[in-house]
Amino acid sequence: NDTTVVLYGDNNNWFAAWAFWQFKIYGHGNVQLMNGGRKKWIEEKREFTKEVAKITPTTYRANDPDWSIRAFRSEIVDVVEKHDRPLVDVRSPDEFTGLPSRESKSIGFSRKHRETIGLVICKTIGLRT
Repeated sequence: NDTTVVLYGDNNNWFAAWAFWQFKIYGHGNVQLMNGGRKKWIEEKREFTKEVAKITPTTYRANDPDWSIRAFRSEIVDVVEKHDRPLVDVRSPDEFTGLPSRESKSIGFSRKHRETIGLVICKTIGLRT
């Protein structure tokens, strides 16, 4: 359980970010999210390999979930009503328009905001930026 895990994905790391959260909620200490994912790797013309990694099977035991890092609906409603903390909405525009009465503004995952979203997430979970 002390192995460094680096996650990345296509589509601006959406699923990698979800997997990152899953690792964190179940107590994996050393998990990283690759900045920009595979898309950025390709844009920067970084090297790829077709070499198959040699993996040694092992046993992994997840911890009990740490619910302190999960925001529940009642907590989000409280933030919206009190306006005492920032609320970052990263839903896509289509997801956002499903709730027209929502008081926050969607910032989506556009290239313009990618760094801002990453910075907010990193500060929220205590990563160096």
